[in-house]
Formats: sequence, structure tokens, C-alpha cells
Amino acid sequence: MQIIILVFVVIYLFYLTSRISNLEKLLDDSGVKRRQILEQAHAEKAAQAAVQPQAAVATPAAKPQSQAATPAGWNPSFTQEDIFSTKTLTVVGVIALVFGVGFFFKLAIDRGWISEWGRIIIGLAVGALLIVLGDIWRERFGKFASAISGGGVAIIYLSFLLGNQLYGLYPDSVALALLVLTTVISFFAGHRYKSEFLNYEALVGAYLGPLLIYISADHHAFLFAYLTIVNAAIIYAQVKRFAPTVLLLAGFGNAVNFAYWAVQFLNTENGFAAFAYLFATVFLFVLLGAALFHHSAAAQNEEQREHNADLFAVFTALLGIYVFGAAEILFSGSLEAFRAPFQLCAGFIYMIAYVFVDRLERKSLNYTLTALAALSLLLSAYHQFNDNHIQTVLFVAIGLFAVACARVFKRADLAAMGTIVLFAGLFKSFVDPYPVDSQFLINSKFLVMLLAGGALVLANLTVKDYPDEEFQDVGMAAVAIAGISIWLAVTADLFHYNIMPTQLLFSVWSLVFAVVLIAAGAYGPWRVLRKIAIGLFVFSIFKAFLYDSTALDIAYRVVSFITLGVILLSTSFYYQKHKEQVKEFLK
Repeated sequence: MQIIILVFVVIYLFYLTSRISNLEKLLDDSGVKRRQILEQAHAEKAAQAAVQPQAAVATPAAKPQSQAATPAGWNPSFTQEDIFSTKTLTVVGVIALVFGVGFFFKLAIDRGWISEWGRIIIGLAVGALLIVLGDIWRERFGKFASAISGGGVAIIYLSFLLGNQLYGLYPDSVALALLVLTTVISFFAGHRYKSEFLNYEALVGAYLGPLLIYISADHHAFLFAYLTIVNAAIIYAQVKRFAPTVLLLAGFGNAVNFAYWAVQFLNTENGFAAFAYLFATVFLFVLLGAALFHHSAAAQNEEQREHNADLFAVFTALLGIYVFGAAEILFSGSLEAFRAPFQLCAGFIYMIAYVFVDRLERKSLNYTLTALAALSLLLSAYHQFNDNHIQTVLFVAIGLFAVACARVFKRADLAAMGTIVLFAGLFKSFVDPYPVDSQFLINSKFLVMLLAGGALVLANLTVKDYPDEEFQDVGMAAVAIAGISIWLAVTADLFHYNIMPTQLLFSVWSLVFAVVLIAAGAYGPWRVLRKIAIGLFVFSIFKAFLYDSTALDIAYRVVSFITLGVILLSTSFYYQKHKEQVKEFLK
């Protein structure tokens, strides 16, 4: 009986609210008409005064005209203060009714008048009432109305959770479906009314719900399906208004839910479902997010585009860290075979997302996406093959592919990414172990080191003829690293195979290679090599006087210093003979 009475009370509240809203609209329309009539009367009076300047007072006919223009039923004593008071009383009255119903609800629970199902139904009814009130008042009260609707959404979330967790009235699957429905409705309302408050509240409720429902049992299928649906709803909400802050909160919610689930329940049986969820998350947030950012950029000014690009870059970077960490946890066991394909697919998704946004010229976002794409592809190659040298060759191939794309599409960010990947391949070639039963300069490690260094030179040749300074900087860095790498490759082989006399050969090799770099820097397109050559000369001089003079045998000292003297004198003679070329060389 009490529930029926409450239902009638709720219906009557809807009726009162509708009547009050119609009355306010009528009063506002009447006030607008009155202002229009008064403005028209003043305009006519001013026109008459301009035509008849001799008339000191208005004619008797003017008064009846003004009176006739006043609409029937208009009460001139009804002022704006009265309208304000009416709105205020309406708001306070409805709030008082809500509090009264709440106190009655508490009293009924304390005395056992309402069953568990009755409490849930009443909570849902109150939440629905607040949502409808917010919808009715949204044009008049703006943010206050959004807060009222948000309170209704929160009450509905709480009612569904209490019915599942506290009272056990329905299973987890039903509770999850109800939460999904509430989340979708909340996002739809926030999208319709352009309310950030509703969006943020929907986010909190959406990602907090699974933590409260699945706190003691593994329901991974429902959990990942729910999170994917929520993520899709968030992406849909970005169609008309791109909000990177919402994406940041969504990424945090996904990370918290996945981390809690993985710590408690991850095993070989549920790993594939987690794999599918991670892939769907990257696809939705990165690929579709980039497409929506590109779509929204046309409707934004320069400052908004820059701000959103920076926030979206931060979101993409943090999401990448989350995905990489989750993949390492997920694929460390029986799903090891899926690690490389997942990273490969993620790399392609990042590259496609880059294609969506690259022409918007947002450097922070472009470099973030290219870096994530490169890292994903490198990890894919690393985990797919066990042979170190094959891994390095793939690193070089990925870097050259990026540099080639940079030349075709004239993208400095791609050139930088390709150069970094080539440098990573070069570094890996140096730290990889030497093969067994190999010889000096005739082994796979040395060949791979030369391949990586040569790829950097090729990268420079690819981008050097572009006038863009960023391309020039990338090319010079590539050729400088390549020059140093060739010197280090021979040096590493020399010391690894302990070719005697090692220190003497090292000194001679450094001097000879410095001469080669001098020639390449003077006559070739790579002037940066002359700085490396000068550095090698200085290094060789210090080594000869500080180390060779004391550590080598007397015969080796003779060879070391004679070689050093001959090369330095030959270089000096060349400088003296070709002063003009030297001046041009040193510019």
C-alpha cells in the first residue's frame, strides 16, 4: 500500500512540475510581448514628436491607442521580481518535496514498511524523477539542471548496485546489463545537453561499477564486454564535441579495472579474452580517437586545436604505456605466441592513426604516434624471432621503411622516427654477442654492424636534398652516428679477436679512419664528418703520448709515433698547400 502511495506522489510531482513550467513559459512570453508593445509605443511617440515639434503634450488619441495595444489578460503589476520569486519558490518547493520523500523513505525502511524490492523501485523512481526535472529545467537553470540530472543518474547507479551487492536480488550479469543501460543513457544525456558534468559522472559510475560487482569472482567475459561497450559509448560521445579529458579519465578507468582483474584472476584460460579486450581498446581509443580528432579540428580555432592535440598526445602516450604493460603481463605465460602479432597490429593501428592527423601539423601528437608505432613494431620483431642478428636486420628494415615514407610524403617526424629506429638497430648490433667459430671482420655481427651504419648513411642520402631544416638535422645526425659506428665496429672486432699488437693497430686504425673522414668531409656532402675526424685526431694524439709511450714495447712505440707524425705532417702540408680550400672547408 505504501508503494502505491509513493507512486501516486511521484506522478503528482510530475504533474505539478509540468504545470509550473507551463506557467513560467506563459509569464515569460507575456513579458516579452509587453516589452515589444512598450518599445513600439515609444517609437511611435518619438516619430510623432519629430513630425509635430510644436505639440507639447500628447494628443488625446494617443492614450487610447496605447491602451488598445495592451494585450487582454495582461497584468501590468506583475514585475520581473515576481517572476524571479516564482522560479525560486518552484525550485525550493521541489527540493523540499524531494527531501520530504527522502525522509519518508528512511522512516519506512527503519520501521520495515518497505521491502527490499520496494526500496530499489523507490530509488529508481526518485532517480528518474530527478533526471526528468533536470530535462525540464535545463533551458532555464543550465548547470543546476545538469546537476539535478546527475544526481538522478547517481541514485540509479546506487540502486542497481545495492540490489546486486547488498540484497542479492538479481545475478551479476543482470546487474552488469543494468549498469550498461544506465551508462549509455547518461552518456546520451550528456551528449544531448552538452553537459560535461553528466559525462564525468557517467565515467565514474561506469568504471566504478565493475570494481564493486566483480570484487570476489572472475567474470572476465562480462567484464571485458562491459568495458568495451563503455569505451564505444565514450567514443560515440566524442563525435560532436571532442573532449580529451574524458578520454584521459576513460583510460585511467580501463587501467584500474584491468590491473585489479589481472592481479586477482589472470590465468591461461581467460587470457585470450583479455587479449581481445586490449586489441579492441587500442582500436577504439587510438584509431577512432584520431579520426574524431581530425573531424573536430575543422570546427575549432587554432588555440583549441593546439590544446586538444597536446591533451590527446598525452592520452595516447599514457594509453600506450598501459597497453605495453598489460601486454607484458598478459603474454608472459601460455599466450607468448600472441605477443608479436598483437604488437604488430598495434603498430599498424598507431601508423593509421598518424595518417589521420599528420597533415594537421601537430608535432606533439605526430611524434607521439610515430614513436608508439616504432616501439610496437620493434617489440613485434624482437618477440617474433630469437636470432639476435635477424632481429637487428628487421630493426634496420623498419627504420629504412620509415625514412622512405618520409621522403615520399615529406614528413620530418617520420624521418626522425626512422633514424631513431636505425640507431636502435645499430646499438643492438653492438650489444649482441659474437657468433661462435667466427673470424676477424668475417662474422655476422660485424656485417650487421656495417649494415646498420650503412643504413644510417642511406637515410642521410634520402633526406639531405630537402630544404626543411628538420630534415637536414635528421640527416646530419644519421651520418655522424654512421661514421662513429663504422670506427667502433672495426675497433670492437679488433679487441674481441685480440689481434696482436692490438693497441698499436687500434692507434693506426684510428688515424687512418680520421684521414678517410677528413676526405669525405672535405669533398663529399657530409661536412659533419670533419668534426668527427678532428675528434679522432685529438684522441689519437692523447693516446700516443699518454698510453702508447709507456705501455707498448719499444718497437711498437716507434711505429706508433712515426705513423702519427707522418699522418699529422701530411695533413698539415695539405692544409698549407690548399689554403683557399681549407678556408672554405672550415666555414
